[in-house]
Amino acid sequence: MKTMQADGIVALPIHDSFLVRTDYPQWLEVVMEAALKDVTGGIVATDADGPKLSKHFALSKKELINDESNGIVNGGSLELNSLFEESVMTRYLSYCQQWDSQKL
Repeated sequence: MKTMQADGIVALPIHDSFLVRTDYPQWLEVVMEAALKDVTGGIVATDADGPKLSKHFALSKKELINDESNGIVNGGSLELNSLFEESVMTRYLSYCQQWDSQKL
């Protein structure tokens, strides 16, 4: 998390996962793998689920792929405004703005 912060990227921890902007999942994986190797000397595989809305969090990967109503996950239609109505996105943007204002 400190490496991501030093790079100007907000990484929000959620249990055993992180939320990052859709621009940064590959960088998060690189940082996580390097941190584990640095601390333990081991190698681990990471897994990214891709963009999710709050309605997606209780679904398995199979359910996400098979449910056409999931929009952004499988490329279906999704209105841009609905992204900002989602509580997870709203909170994420709020945290980003708070963090950015503290950085200045």
